[in-house]
Amino acid sequence: MSIFVLKFGGKTISNIEKLRIAAQRVEDCIKSGKKVVVVVSAMADETDKLIEIAADIDGCGYKRELDHLLFTAEVKSAALLSMVLLKMGIKAKSLNFTTLGINTDDNHFSAKVKNVNPERIQTLLDEDIVPVIPGYQGMTDNGEVTTLGRGGSDVTAVAIAAALKADACVLFKDVGAIFNDDPKVSQHVVKYDKITYDTLYDIANRGGKIICRDSIAIARDNNLTISIANPDNFNIGTLISND
Repeated sequence: MSIFVLKFGGKTISNIEKLRIAAQRVEDCIKSGKKVVVVVSAMADETDKLIEIAADIDGCGYKRELDHLLFTAEVKSAALLSMVLLKMGIKAKSLNFTTLGINTDDNHFSAKVKNVNPERIQTLLDEDIVPVIPGYQGMTDNGEVTTLGRGGSDVTAVAIAAALKADACVLFKDVGAIFNDDPKVSQHVVKYDKITYDTLYDIANRGGKIICRDSIAIARDNNLTISIANPDNFNIGTLISND
C-alpha cells in the first residue's frame, strides 16, 4: 500500500480551525487508500515566543537547554492534531524525539541527521494508526534531544519519507507553491509548476526560503519527489524532482 508523508507548516496549523483543515487532508488521503504519516511544525510564532522568553533571561547561549525548550513547540502541535484526528474517528498517535528514530550529531540548535530508523513509524502504519510526528527534532547517540535548525521540520518530513521509501512527500505551505520571488512582497512573480532540485538548491543559495538546503539535499540524494501544496484544497502547486 502507498505511503504518503504529509507535512504541515506552522502557518497552516496556526489555530484550531486550520488544524481541522489539516486533519481533513489526512482523512482525504486515508479514504483514497493511502497509509499516512504526518509531520508538523510548531504553530505559527510559537518558536519565536519561546526564543524571546529565553532571551529575556539571557539564555539563548545555552544551546542544550534551548533545544530542551524549543522542541516542546512541535510536540504541542503533534498532540493537538492527533486529538483532532481522534475526534474524527481516525486512529492517531503523536510521537516525540525519543520514538521518532531520527539520530543526529551532537550540534545543539543546528544538528544534522545521521540516520533514520523508521521501525516505530512502520509498526504504527501496519496497525492502521496515523503517526503524528513533531518535526525539527532528533536524538543523539547519548539520548539528548537536538533541534535541526531553520526549516528543520521539512528536514524531518523528507528524511522520514526517504527512510520509509514513501510514494509521496507533500509539504503544505501557506503560499502553496514555489515562486521566483516572494509573492507576499512582489506582484510580478512566476510560479514554478515543476522544478529540479539543482535549480531549487540554487534558489536556496540566493536566499530563497521556501525549503531549506538540507531538505533539498536529502531529497535529491534519495531521488525523492516532493510536492508543495495548499492545505485548503490539496492542489499541488509545485512538483520537485531530479528530472
